[in-house]
Parts: sequence; C-alpha cells; structure tokens
Amino acid sequence: AVCNKRHTYMNLSIQIAEIEAYRYAIIDELYLRNLLHWDITIRELSARALGKLVPVAPDYFIEKVLSVLIPQTLAVDLQERHGVLLGIGYVIHALSQLEGKHSIETTLGNERILQLQGIAKNLESAKMYRGLGGKVLRPAAMKFIEKMALSHLPTTDEVLEVWRTSIEENLQDPEHP
Repeated sequence: AVCNKRHTYMNLSIQIAEIEAYRYAIIDELYLRNLLHWDITIRELSARALGKLVPVAPDYFIEKVLSVLIPQTLAVDLQERHGVLLGIGYVIHALSQLEGKHSIETTLGNERILQLQGIAKNLESAKMYRGLGGKVLRPAAMKFIEKMALSHLPTTDEVLEVWRTSIEENLQDPEHP
C-alpha cells in the first residue's frame, strides 16, 4: 500500500497537474489538506509532491501557497506544524532549482526571506522542540533547515547561529540530556 501511495503522490499527481484544468486543484489539495493529514507518511509524501509541482506553477507557490503555509509554522496542531515545515522546505528548495530563474532572494523578495529566516527562531522561542511533540517536530525542523541551506537562502550570523543551535540540540537524544 505504501508503494501505491508513493507512486500516486510522486508520479500520478505530477502528471495530472500538468493538465491546467486540474493543476490548482491538485496543489490546493496537497497544501491545504494533505500536509495537515493525521498520517505522517501522507504529510511527507505531500511535501515532496509539492516540491515536484513547483515547476508547473512557480508564481502560484510564491504568491499563494507560501502565504498560507508560513503563518502555520506556529500552529497549535502538531501535525499541521510538521507538514507545513516539510512543505515549505521542499517548495523553497524547488524554487531555488528552477532553470532560468533569478536567485532565491530575487525570486522570493526580502519580506518572504525575512519570514523564512525567522521560522527556526520562532520554533525555538515557542519551545516547539520540547515534550512529546518534539519527537515528531524535530526531524521536520531539521529537514526545513537542510532545505533552506541547499536553497542558498540568504542568512545573517544570527540566523546561522539559530540553525546551528537547533541542529546541535536536536542531535542530542531527548531521552538522555
């Protein structure tokens, strides 16, 4: 069953989204519903599929999808935070890989860059890595930081320090401080 899910998300959804009549319905389903799904596998596959769909509608991702996802990074619901972090990471990385596009900074604009730079700090400040939810959120936060780094997101020394601290803290076994 997992193989069928993976094939559906990673292949069929991309093929269907190439048809303009279905494109935005597929994207909307993935980022509005499936990133928030109770099943972690569905959230992870949805995030990856969103990244693969960026080339068919990059402006929609920049203007619409990220505008909805970024504020949800501090959502009360753990599954929502987890899925949103993964989704943002894969979308930003895919945007940075587009051929013929400008730098990620030019593509996203300064305001969006500042929002992305603040996500890890906001998670740390809100102590989102603590407690039972931290076990689920830590890998998503690390994937988010990985994707931001691979995307060559402009950073400051402060942002790099937050990322470094988050990585170091999340590498420790939370059961044995």
